[in-house]
Amino acid sequence: MLSNNNEHALQFALSLADTGEPTGRYERRLIGMHDHWLTEAEADEQIIFYQGIKDEQGYNRYLSQEANLVALYLELHRCAPLQVFQESEEQFQALDDVPELIQQVTLGTREKAYYIFYSPLFDSIFTSAHDVAVVLYMLNNEAKPRAEYTIAQLVKAHHLYMLH
Repeated sequence: MLSNNNEHALQFALSLADTGEPTGRYERRLIGMHDHWLTEAEADEQIIFYQGIKDEQGYNRYLSQEANLVALYLELHRCAPLQVFQESEEQFQALDDVPELIQQVTLGTREKAYYIFYSPLFDSIFTSAHDVAVVLYMLNNEAKPRAEYTIAQLVKAHHLYMLH
């Protein structure tokens, strides 16, 4: 269960799950395989999603990006255990099982299930997104520079990019 000092993360997750839009103060970033915001023409050519794979080359490209994302989450989890939002129970739960983490990330990247993870260490929320990507919400403005720098280094180390 979530401790009282993380109540803001719970309220944020409840709003996100309920309306699709977060409430409160936060900074949003996109973590993914593209090093810049795509134009419409680029998006038509470069966005990949599991259901749209048409050939072996596309499948291999997809799996490579999915593996990068899974590796990033495993590294974040090694830094400090992630918590997963359980919508039915309206609370965060400790995510102790690494295979469960991998499964949730994989289902999220394949757009089969939506996840919300909380990192107490970085006071940040990570959610699944389209195009084998993650939306990062940094909740604590005072800790944001340190958290953003550290997360950006982990993102880069896993061959991904963080866009503002």
